[in-house]
Amino acid sequence: MVFDVVEETTNLAQRTHNAVVERSVRRFAPVEPATSTAKAITGVETAISGGVFESIRVVNGSSPLSRHSARARLGPRAGTSTTCRHPSTGFGAII
Repeated sequence: MVFDVVEETTNLAQRTHNAVVERSVRRFAPVEPATSTAKAITGVETAISGGVFESIRVVNGSSPLSRHSARARLGPRAGTSTTCRHPSTGFGAII
């Protein structure tokens, strides 16, 4: 489904982004003043980018057509229940 592709693409983009940031910090490791500054900047930058990636996941999961949203709207059927968990947050509901 398209929403699963968006989720996996977001995860891949975030992992790639984090790897690039980590490589940048390691470049400054031999020089102490630069290391501390790089780590501080990286912490702020990672918090911002993490918020962006999580926003993409929230919008993707809350779309009226997404699998998670549709299950939440349909509710229980004929006495059966299924646990549905959002892959990145772990929040779930019994449907």
